[in-house]
Amino acid sequence: MACRRQWFIGFREQGVGLIAVEHIIQDLFIESVWHIGLLILEGCRHGKGDAQLIYAATEHWAVTQGARWLRIGVVTDNLRAKRFWESQGFATVCERKGVAMGLKKNTILTMIKTLSGTTIPQYLELVERDRT
Repeated sequence: MACRRQWFIGFREQGVGLIAVEHIIQDLFIESVWHIGLLILEGCRHGKGDAQLIYAATEHWAVTQGARWLRIGVVTDNLRAKRFWESQGFATVCERKGVAMGLKKNTILTMIKTLSGTTIPQYLELVERDRT
């Protein structure tokens, strides 16, 4: 997959250490599509608002760098993650069945959030891969 840049970002709390890790891809497939490849929090941080704060900072940063769409893949079995991303304004645009992850095959939902006045139909016009 073509992209401009990738970042692995660690979030630390003073006196505690690493509490979250995020993987971001800039300009995936086309310019202005940013993909969140991973956002994982320490288990004891779930439900405390940390994920919302980290995501809000990520979205703000991406917009200031020219992002027009944010994209993420969510395993359908992970209902908590799906609900979280929906609560952040993401919508499912396609579903991929049989995606190998280690020894297991999963169904992955591709979810998009529009930014800066863009639309999902505009995104799908530009990114053929996510049309089906």
